[in-house]
Amino acid sequence: MSAQPPILLAGDIGATKTVLALCQGAPDRLLSRKSFRNADYADFTTLLEDFFQENTSQPSAACLGVAGP
Repeated sequence: MSAQPPILLAGDIGATKTVLALCQGAPDRLLSRKSFRNADYADFTTLLEDFFQENTSQPSAACLGVAGP
């Protein structure tokens, strides 16, 4: 029996919106993807909680791109 490929949380955190996705094993194996308007959230933790309310898969790693000056 082979082990399941790891699940990755990928994110693009910009000034006005954040896009989060869950991939399994490879970027083309998309499990879930959602875009959020940052102004609707007080902080990133609340945004993550919202994302994981709809997604029961738990990532073993994360890669986040964050906008900067």
